[in-house]
Amino acid sequence: GLQTVLIAMLVAMLGPSLALRGPDGSLADAVAGMQGYTKVMLATFMAALGLLLLSVLSFTFGHSQMGPSSRVVLCSTILAIIGGTVRYSRIVLRVFRLP
Repeated sequence: GLQTVLIAMLVAMLGPSLALRGPDGSLADAVAGMQGYTKVMLATFMAALGLLLLSVLSFTFGHSQMGPSSRVVLCSTILAIIGGTVRYSRIVLRVFRLP
């Protein structure tokens, strides 16, 4: 969560600065660095989202007042959300893939 925000903020501030004010050839370095860190930001964001959903899933088994039918409904809903997140993130990544 916060690590992704920190990386995004630093890349957004320092990447264009390197491209505009750096020595000759800095534009290519800035673009390559920003593309590389885009993958890192996406990976850390997806990991944080996955861990959040897994913690919600683990909550269903740790809650003592929840009945078995409620657990089944909640677990199936959370698993459907996880599946939808994976499916649509793959679609978005395929559409906006860099050459």
